[in-house]
Amino acid sequence: MIIFSLSVVTLMGLSINVFVIFIFLGSFLIGYSNSSIRIIMNTMLMEIVPKPLMGRAMSVWMGIALLLQTVFAGGLGLLIDVFSPNIGFICMGGLMLFG
Repeated sequence: MIIFSLSVVTLMGLSINVFVIFIFLGSFLIGYSNSSIRIIMNTMLMEIVPKPLMGRAMSVWMGIALLLQTVFAGGLGLLIDVFSPNIGFICMGGLMLFG
C-alpha cells in the first residue's frame, strides 16, 4: 500500500513540476515503485496459486497486463496530444490509485 501511495504522489507531483531535477527524481521513484509492485504481486501470486497452475496463471496475468497497457497507452497518448503531459501524469496517478 505504501509503494502504491509513493507512486501516486510522485505522479501527481510530476504533473505540477517545473524543475528538471524533479523529473529525474520522479523517474527514479516511479521505477523503484514499479519494480517493487511487480515483485510483491508475483510473490503473492506464487503464494496463492498451486505450483502445477503457476505457468498458466502467470500467462493469463501477463496477457491481461499487456492488454491493459495497450488500451491505456493509446488513450493516454491521445489525451497528452490534445491537452498536455501534465494530464497524462494525472491520469496515470489516477490509474495507480485505482489499482
